Amino acid sequence: MIDMVSAVEELSRLTTKELNEMLRESDTFVLQSEAEDGSPKQVDMEKLVSSLPLHLLAVCLELGEGSDLTYVLRAMRFLHSLSELANRHTRLEQVTSFIIQLKFHK
Repeated sequence: MIDMVSAVEELSRLTTKELNEMLRESDTFVLQSEAEDGSPKQVDMEKLVSSLPLHLLAVCLELGEGSDLTYVLRAMRFLHSLSELANRHTRLEQVTSFIIQLKFHK
């Protein structure tokens, strides 16, 4: 299971250009990064991208219960960056279009 909060916190620090380069270099659509403690960490972007919209909605519903608005805004910015990159990465485009198809068919 993906630790959504730490993945968003870490990856949202990247510029769109840096994220684009990392995605381009990844053959498996799994990004390598470094955790706060310095240990290596892997993020499966397909799982992250497909789970992020629902995760973000859940966090928004909990805003009154002490969730961090800064995190929500950071995640929204990250989601926007991913949508900008979708047309440059076939796999990312497939995942995001699948999410859109699911939303319109429900």
